[in-house]
Amino acid sequence: MRQALLGIAFLAVLVPASALASVPALTQAKIPTIGVALQVPAGWVESAPTAKLASQHVVEVYHPKTATSGYLANLTVIVAAVSPRITLREWLLGSQSAKFLLLGTLSRFRFKGASGLSYTSSKLESFRGSPVLIDEYGFLHGTRGYLFTYTSLGTAKLAAPEALFGASAATIHFVVTPVA
Repeated sequence: MRQALLGIAFLAVLVPASALASVPALTQAKIPTIGVALQVPAGWVESAPTAKLASQHVVEVYHPKTATSGYLANLTVIVAAVSPRITLREWLLGSQSAKFLLLGTLSRFRFKGASGLSYTSSKLESFRGSPVLIDEYGFLHGTRGYLFTYTSLGTAKLAAPEALFGASAATIHFVVTPVA
């Protein structure tokens, strides 16, 4: 499952970190089909996932209006059924946890009273020889797993996109309880 999730995040849509040099304002977004609201970077637009992405549990995609050098930053939202016997860590990392932990950082986070896991890496993927920053925020709610994956073209200065993505992720909250 984890490999498919990373593939989805990378395939969805990809803005150079230079375009994110200063953290822009955030704007409200709602995803009524899953009962979640959050704020996304101002100027980012909502896109319906392609049929291929939808078949892999992607329910929403946000991205800037234009790409630079062929790369468009993005936020993909994945919602999938998760067995009650599966932990959030198992759902996010799957059978390749050692690889993911070697190439990135996993940490706990809390927002709006919910706890989750955050995974950050700039070593898993690359685009035309440049690293891709992957910043993920996942949590379980009821029988569903929610994964918010932000990507940006990485540079030596990853602080701007990481701050932007972290600020957006801190606004995630449920507005209604989704039906399982």
